Amino acid sequence: MMSVSRRDRRATSRFACALLVLALYFPVLCFPTRTIAQAQGADTTAPAGEGYTVGGTVINSVTGEPIRKALVQISNLPGTPPAMLTNSEGRFQFEHVPVADVFLMARKPGFFNEQELHPDSVPQTLVLHVDRNTSDLVIKLFPEGIIFGRVGTVKGDPLEDTPVRAFQQRVMDGRKRWVQTGQVMSDEDGQFRIGGLQSGQYVLSAGPTFGIGRMRVRGKARQEQIVTSYYPGVADFEASTPVSVASGQQLQADFFLKPEPVFKVSGTVSGGVAGATASPQFMTRSGEGLPAPVSFDPQTGKFDAEVPAGTYLIILRQPDAPGNQLGTDVPITVNSDMANVALGLGGPLLVPVQVEYRETETSSHPENGEEVAGNVQPNRMEFFSGGASGSRVLRHQRFRINPVQVRLISTENRLQREEFQADSTVQGSFAIRNFTPGKYTVDLQPNSPWYVQSAKSGSVDLLREDLVIGPGRRPDPIEIVLRDDGANLAGSIHVEGIATPGAVLLIPEQAGPSQIRVVQAAPGGDFLVDRVPPGDYKLLSVDTLEGFEFRNAEVLAPYLSKATRVSLQPRQQASVTLERVSVGK
Repeated sequence: MMSVSRRDRRATSRFACALLVLALYFPVLCFPTRTIAQAQGADTTAPAGEGYTVGGTVINSVTGEPIRKALVQISNLPGTPPAMLTNSEGRFQFEHVPVADVFLMARKPGFFNEQELHPDSVPQTLVLHVDRNTSDLVIKLFPEGIIFGRVGTVKGDPLEDTPVRAFQQRVMDGRKRWVQTGQVMSDEDGQFRIGGLQSGQYVLSAGPTFGIGRMRVRGKARQEQIVTSYYPGVADFEASTPVSVASGQQLQADFFLKPEPVFKVSGTVSGGVAGATASPQFMTRSGEGLPAPVSFDPQTGKFDAEVPAGTYLIILRQPDAPGNQLGTDVPITVNSDMANVALGLGGPLLVPVQVEYRETETSSHPENGEEVAGNVQPNRMEFFSGGASGSRVLRHQRFRINPVQVRLISTENRLQREEFQADSTVQGSFAIRNFTPGKYTVDLQPNSPWYVQSAKSGSVDLLREDLVIGPGRRPDPIEIVLRDDGANLAGSIHVEGIATPGAVLLIPEQAGPSQIRVVQAAPGGDFLVDRVPPGDYKLLSVDTLEGFEFRNAEVLAPYLSKATRVSLQPRQQASVTLERVSVGK
């Protein structure tokens, strides 16, 4: 009987994956198109009724070399989009292409095209208006980056089946975030290879998953475990050094992992629901769950865990009878066996959200019981005196649909992004539930016709400051005041007098960066911002938001001198013309 080695099985598996990639290589693509240029250097002798020839070359953006067997498609034509593979010289040529605005796309495994690198915008270099023959088009593909290396012990022994992960730093909604973009397991020689990486900054980690890496060291009574390490060999994510990967670059990063002693942590859960089976969990400082075995007896409330040395947060969540979550968060530093750790479950993890409406006398809203505030129907609404001049106060009691979207979005530099959204509890109240400790911005999105006049939690002004939730702490209720007399701002974007598309940032001068409002202009450059709170603003038009960390005051500051200042009054209909700014230039 023929035996198959583990290395041969790995090779067979990789070949099967390669076949799968090829099977996925030929799906049909359709993309929005927009004419930006005529084909240059064209031969216009072809009869229009027979169509035209469209051809060119696909090249490597880094080396300039032609790419053979790249799949080229031409979309926005009737029927199935024509497709072909480039020849040995990277050439492609489509015949009988009718007059149309088309979009050219090329793809090949191991490369990125512009659409994949810039999914939020149409790559203008690939949009073509066909009305003549052309044969000199150039399509660039960007080679993938690769990180490779070896995982071993500090003694030099290879570590097999150790997960290695890559986290890329990206800008999302004006803030930097870490997003996991790759994970592989080291082979029997400790080697690993992570491909398919776009150019950018990466944090690397290597470490065991649950049940991997625990060992009994000869001559020692205590077990040791290989724990997660961040490149270039530190225990904490915050102390790691990001590596920069360029398009087509192959970067080596080796890990030498040190085993840490494993200690026993035990204690008791009090104040929970009788018979609840949810057990405590250990979370690292980077926001990731620790793969440590935890045994829990729901009858006695006792728990036992085996944890490598380090600093953690013990998190426990248990549902109560009405469906709310009881919880506790206890920070702990483990460097020896620990007994009698007390986890006391307090009240439900709730941050009540209280909403007031200040309705102006000139407003025309349906009466009680009818549709109000953009498909929000109240079961009961009570009116209070004492509102601002010319307004009356409506205090939200119980709504079938949440009157305003309220989210806690983590602003901490962590691998795991925390986000929690307010919803209606089983008792009908509006609240944020099941949060974890951290620093958050409060994102508020009211329904039309309202805008947010103020938002506070105790003494914290949530329109200017972040909300900090410490371990074991319940924040004060979030109190939101909405008004319906916002202004409307219309405008257009220009570059040297020519209308052009772009994005507009509405930057309030009396609020923090979390309240910056983003509006995308129409293709003709026109835009409209409705329900704007009265006040002073700076308007900044930019060519792209991609990679622009505009919610970082230091990054935004250099562009503010090019912004346009406006002051808006209640119910004002204002207009403005903006000159577009190129971000990063």
